[in-house]
Amino acid sequence: MATATIEYWFICTPYDGKTTATSLEESTKDIAFCSKLKLPDFKVGTLDSLMGLMDELTKLESSTEVVLKKVAQQLGENLKHESEGNITENYVAARMPLDEYLTKFQWDAAKFPIRQPLPNIAEMIGKQVAQIEQDLKVKSSQFSTIRNQVEAITRKSTGSLLTRSLHDIVRKEQFVLDSEYIQTVLIVVPKSLNSDWHNSYEKLTDMIVPRSCIEITNDSEHYLYAITLFTKVIDEFKTRAREKKFIMRDFKYDEEGMLKEKLEFKKLEQDLKNQKGPLLRWLRINFGEVFIAQIHIKILRLFVESVIRYGPTADLNANTVRLPVKKQKKVRDILNNLYSHLDTSVGNISLADVQDIPGLNLMGQEYYTYVFCKLVMDFIPK
Repeated sequence: MATATIEYWFICTPYDGKTTATSLEESTKDIAFCSKLKLPDFKVGTLDSLMGLMDELTKLESSTEVVLKKVAQQLGENLKHESEGNITENYVAARMPLDEYLTKFQWDAAKFPIRQPLPNIAEMIGKQVAQIEQDLKVKSSQFSTIRNQVEAITRKSTGSLLTRSLHDIVRKEQFVLDSEYIQTVLIVVPKSLNSDWHNSYEKLTDMIVPRSCIEITNDSEHYLYAITLFTKVIDEFKTRAREKKFIMRDFKYDEEGMLKEKLEFKKLEQDLKNQKGPLLRWLRINFGEVFIAQIHIKILRLFVESVIRYGPTADLNANTVRLPVKKQKKVRDILNNLYSHLDTSVGNISLADVQDIPGLNLMGQEYYTYVFCKLVMDFIPK
């Protein structure tokens, strides 16, 4: 059974003496999990600067989500054939499962100092995410190039006898070598035409060595034969054979070339192995870093919007609500009822003004009496 997608809602209201974290928890206890969210004591700045910052935070949140999904996808693809356990265990932040990190969130003041101006904090986060995105492009490109080369060679060694590499099939003693006049060629014969081949191959042209046909191998559809003939009739033989749907492979036995090809393939396999471990470690670490960055952006946005909505002196009450996606409507109804007494008379701003604040109504999102943003956990492989 598929695991239900989980959402985390970050909500903030002013303390008003009517609604507490306990009442929120009590109201949603049967369908969601609530935890207290501690907002840092940021340097607020001017209202104008906050309103300008909202637009930047919304863009940063969107671009960081793209990077987060890219890293999560790359990690999932590389873990697919490596992990015997639960893949989701590899998705952690600050050495914690994501749920624990979110429900016990604490602002990382060492990484993003709260005494810095808010635009500076946003810029720090943006630079970190941009660097991770750039590193991801380079590392993924290098790894993909080698992996594609290995996969291409592997496909050539496992396909149909009409197209696959023959170097790992043939043996030196099956060929006439170092002769100026005669040569061994390889023919692919459909199994349905096998009798026809044995009855006719010596008659396709003159100068075919009698009874020189030997079977090299076969697959579900074809036989691979070797025959010996004079070099000067090879082109004529190839044409006559094709008319009867016997296909001559363009193959020359080259022991030195075959050895070189095998060594190159082994080197590619080793290069792939050498890169995969470090890449997986990098993806695990930097998934966590981008995830942490994204949550800090959301908390920063929650704070900025709350100050705009409720004023810089408001005593803010923030909470994290974890819920299954299918419970959205029920939780929304509870929140709307719980905070219905909050209206636009709280703080600095009217409802009409709310609609004009940069970032607050992007993409037609609804207005609520409480400040709201969310994280949808749809980027982790099931």
